[in-house]
Amino acid sequence: MTTSPQPETRRPDKADWRSATRCALELARSGDAALFFPRHVVSPFEYYRASLDRTASAVAVVYPGALGDRDVGDALSRLEQRYGRVWAVINQDGDSGAVVRDSLLRRCLVVSDRQSTGVRVLLYNAR
Repeated sequence: MTTSPQPETRRPDKADWRSATRCALELARSGDAALFFPRHVVSPFEYYRASLDRTASAVAVVYPGALGDRDVGDALSRLEQRYGRVWAVINQDGDSGAVVRDSLLRRCLVVSDRQSTGVRVLLYNAR
């Protein structure tokens, strides 16, 4: 007796990077910036961005990335001078996510706040 393979089921605790990336890219505009916390979560975003490729050049990754590996506060202080809108992509939204959100709120207005499984995607107007 043979059994057919079971379809792959999504683990409920696995971060939904495909949806989070799609969310950001569908609303992205040329000149937008994106920050990722913790810093390693830029990798799944870049993976899905390459596969979607709709507005791949619209979002500039500024942390980690163009602003270097410096303190997050340094990266945040430079945003208003360079970008009109800022995306914050946060995984494991604990204390470090709250620090980033609070810092952005002191500088910017929240335009959108969306939650996918394990990933929070916030859009701020930096001007």
